[in-house]
Amino acid sequence: MLDVKEAVEGFVADINANIEKLPTRGPASKYAIEDCRGRLELTWGEGFMEGIACSIGSDGYNALMAATNY
Repeated sequence: MLDVKEAVEGFVADINANIEKLPTRGPASKYAIEDCRGRLELTWGEGFMEGIACSIGSDGYNALMAATNY
């Protein structure tokens, strides 16, 4: 799971490095203006590697289980 954490942190770093390239909603919507630059910050809570919340009755869960059971 640490490789997933590192990958997500890399995505966040890339977004921050290229914040001006993010899509906006028109000319007045910007992530970087004079003397102000937007920034995405992600913090990992305690126990972030304990699992995910999902419905074990969902179609997606069942498809994933079927694909990984052998």
